[in-house]
Amino acid sequence: MGRSPGSGRLNLPFQRASNLADGDTLAASQTRTQPVTTSQRVLRAGARRMARKHLDLHVEGLQHVPRTGPLMLAARHYHHFYDGVALVASLPRPLHIIVGLDWVERSRDRVLMERICAMAGWPVVLRSANLDRLGDRSAYGDDDPQTYQRAALRQSLATLRGGGALVMFPEGYPVVDPQGVTSERASTPLLPFDPGFLRIVDLTQRDG
Repeated sequence: MGRSPGSGRLNLPFQRASNLADGDTLAASQTRTQPVTTSQRVLRAGARRMARKHLDLHVEGLQHVPRTGPLMLAARHYHHFYDGVALVASLPRPLHIIVGLDWVERSRDRVLMERICAMAGWPVVLRSANLDRLGDRSAYGDDDPQTYQRAALRQSLATLRGGGALVMFPEGYPVVDPQGVTSERASTPLLPFDPGFLRIVDLTQRDG
């Protein structure tokens, strides 16, 4: 995912990836899918309206994205907000996006954002580096990252094992970030991928 310089265009170049299942479980996994909830329908409708209004969106390679079965989508993190809008608006199936909420500073915002993520079926994670940066201003405590990490892992595995589509941004930080850009992010066009998404795939495959 990237923006062409000077054009205001957001590109989604989907590429072919390996299926999460293999052997005797392949056929069953390809046909298994999760039902679409009312919250997901509302979310997709809102994302499409927002994309039409704010984005010059171009999608390529959509045929490489399976319509059913467990899917892990590892995406470049360009924009802190519009990445999710573009993906939800473009894909014809519900997406479960792993969301970082470590930027939240007020308790009421924490409650609101967590409720929205719960309604959408989106796992929540906390990046310790961001919590350290915020210090006492954070709405989360020092012990929260591990708790949220475990819960997000359980939810992610349940999503894939149920035939759902999970989205993760393995770079961890977007290029366009209102919370501030790290020096590493500002000087590096593509950050190293955190291997967490590979661990989720591996754990999903272990029991078929």
